[in-house]
Amino acid sequence: MSQLAANNLGIGKIAQPPGVDKYQAAAGSEIGIMLFISMLVKFAMIVAGIWAMLNIFLAAYIYINGKGDPGNHEKVAKVVTNTTMGLVLLISLYTIVAIIGLVFFGDANYILRPTLAPVPGL
Repeated sequence: MSQLAANNLGIGKIAQPPGVDKYQAAAGSEIGIMLFISMLVKFAMIVAGIWAMLNIFLAAYIYINGKGDPGNHEKVAKVVTNTTMGLVLLISLYTIVAIIGLVFFGDANYILRPTLAPVPGL
């Protein structure tokens, strides 16, 4: 067997940071995926909220500078409608993740706001 294959195809082994093994032992399982999903949902909420705010400002700017042109009014209506639908989808995502946490883990905030149990001696 070549040296590259013996070394996990050149990727190597990554050691856990100090303390992670104690938290995983206290939680009884891997904790990384829940923290990752939680951060991903929070990041999506922030980015989508900023994007929606910018779209509303853009629609207001187009409306103010439209000078009564019916084409601009249709464009503004489309932007506001799409932004509203996006915000509804965002709220639905948050709700679905909470329902999944409630059904599978018994706590709606299990995925959205995971907590780590205190570990003695850490």
